[in-house]
Amino acid sequence: MRLLVEASGRIEDWQRSFAVSADRPRLPLPYSTSAAFCARGHEVSAINFSDDSYPALDAGHFRRLYGSREWKKALLENDLMLLWAATGIRAIVSNTVRLPFHRKVMFASYVWGVPQDAGWRHLRLAVTTRLAARLARAVVLMTDEQARGADRSLEGRVPVLRFTWGIDAAFYWRAAAESDVSLDVLRELNDLSREPYFILAGDQLRLDDDALELVEKHNLRLVRVPQERHTADWYRRKIRERKLEGRLFVFERVGYPTLRFLFQRAAAYMGLVDSTWQPAGWTVLCESLASGTPAVVYEGITTREIRRLGAGDCVSVVPHRDVAAMAHACKRFGDVEGTMLRTNAADFSANALDLQRTASAFVESVERIAGA
Repeated sequence: MRLLVEASGRIEDWQRSFAVSADRPRLPLPYSTSAAFCARGHEVSAINFSDDSYPALDAGHFRRLYGSREWKKALLENDLMLLWAATGIRAIVSNTVRLPFHRKVMFASYVWGVPQDAGWRHLRLAVTTRLAARLARAVVLMTDEQARGADRSLEGRVPVLRFTWGIDAAFYWRAAAESDVSLDVLRELNDLSREPYFILAGDQLRLDDDALELVEKHNLRLVRVPQERHTADWYRRKIRERKLEGRLFVFERVGYPTLRFLFQRAAAYMGLVDSTWQPAGWTVLCESLASGTPAVVYEGITTREIRRLGAGDCVSVVPHRDVAAMAHACKRFGDVEGTMLRTNAADFSANALDLQRTASAFVESVERIAGA
């Protein structure tokens, strides 16, 4: 089988997914949609829709790299394509016009349902997603809840694949040392380590006002690890204005060894994430569990899926936006030395979330629809 994937971001991140490293984890999307397929003997190519120079880069393990102007060639030369969201919708339209009797696009989406307070943009996204899905070779969704909703809507006319987004569990469980830690974290390590702290990483749909309330009104200590500069700047401004030094720490864009160190020493992961309508916060939640760190998370699609997979008492779920309930649950973790809970979290991650297992299951589901 020849498979085409959209390689967003740096090609180096995709190439590194083919090898185990002590310095960085294999990333979920590159590994699951390229390296795992190559390991089964399939030929994988990549396309970048925003870079005309892509074909000149070293293809490495890929059969070939396509630039943004080579879509027509890519459509003809590959058997299946795994494309996400808006890119997938445009590709399905093109596929339908050019090869109406040969559906090639597996349409992957982070969303299926519509939020309760949906505005016109969310409604438009929902309508276009469902229309595109009816013309796809298959629909790929991240959670069982979304997949069951798609099965009902599509009435068996299009295969629906479940894609559990695994993580490199072995990397996060490996014991972290101070030598792994970046200088900006080392400078504050003594202050950080004097009392238990909680951790919130990532940016998408994070509820940062709730984080401030938990620190300011409930006297919890929090490490915030954003990727976006504007989020880090907002937190630093609030720390100065509200005099939260020593209680709220911001470390921007830390490397993976440092992130692992911070996870492993946290009392718990604090999941202040809006996953009411899409599985936001999934990767970070999985990374925390793989690090042996239990989690307290707002109710949503993400928590229902992680519970379905068997997380058990490693994940404590509280009502969405109930800050007092979040504070109460976090304080329970902060007061207990949970050695067994940490071991359970890591074991669950290794058995249910490791990307070698989840990717293998996904490859097999694609092989079934392709007849490979």
